[in-house]
Amino acid sequence: APGLLLASATSRAAEGTGVTVRRVRCLANCNRGLSAAIRPDGAWTYVFGGLDVACGAALVAGARLLAGAADGIMPWRGRPEPLKRGLIARVPPLNFEEME
Repeated sequence: APGLLLASATSRAAEGTGVTVRRVRCLANCNRGLSAAIRPDGAWTYVFGGLDVACGAALVAGARLLAGAADGIMPWRGRPEPLKRGLIARVPPLNFEEME
């Protein structure tokens, strides 16, 4: 299954980086191909689609970029190309309060 191949590639790319990879059965994003979510504690969750099995390193790089973002929002600059073109949604953390 392609999703399992992507998860395995991402796990391999994450070895020794401090990034934890968790496999889920389905993100219900069938129309956009292989999908993945990046969610650091207390920050925005990013859902990406249109990925392929070679995107494991890009997902790890994106996770590290997001983890280093002071505002919890993944910066555009430095974002791997598959994560620029494949963004499906950005979901706020549970404790999010919009600033007025």
